[in-house]
Amino acid sequence: MEQKKFKLIKHESNNYGYIVDENDVYIQVHAYVIQYIESLQKELDETKLELLKEKENHEIDLQNWSNDLKELEPTYNENEKLKNEIEGLDIEVEFLKDENKELKEAISKMETTTSKWISVKDRLPTSDTTQYLVYNETTKEYGESFFSLILRCFQFDVTHWMPLPPPPTTEEI
Repeated sequence: MEQKKFKLIKHESNNYGYIVDENDVYIQVHAYVIQYIESLQKELDETKLELLKEKENHEIDLQNWSNDLKELEPTYNENEKLKNEIEGLDIEVEFLKDENKELKEAISKMETTTSKWISVKDRLPTSDTTQYLVYNETTKEYGESFFSLILRCFQFDVTHWMPLPPPPTTEEI
């Protein structure tokens, strides 16, 4: 199994956080998944630290060090157990991806049916594929703008926003 690099982003205000992979793809996961990953990382870091201290405390030649590491390698059964746990987490991540997609679609649909101004202090859009009507309270200017989910900002300095209404239907024209 290919080892993937990722970073964790915790959100203390709710029960979810994000795993961000090397391609900056955000995957929303439940807080217990992040806690589990963090505990595994902590165990791994502690084990690495113990091994480094042991190496520093003992003048072990390269061959002895290699033999010691081989003795510390997990057994086949431990590897299988870890592999099964990882596969279980992969299934959970896929489930959460689908759930996250459904939630984003529902929020996006809700946003397009809402016709009230929304302060950027209250909430930000959840889609970067939609244009929004925007307003700057200081300059009293209106305009249209896209929203960047990665940068978490609009193209312009904005204080309020709302989704554009859907285009007119053929009956309305």
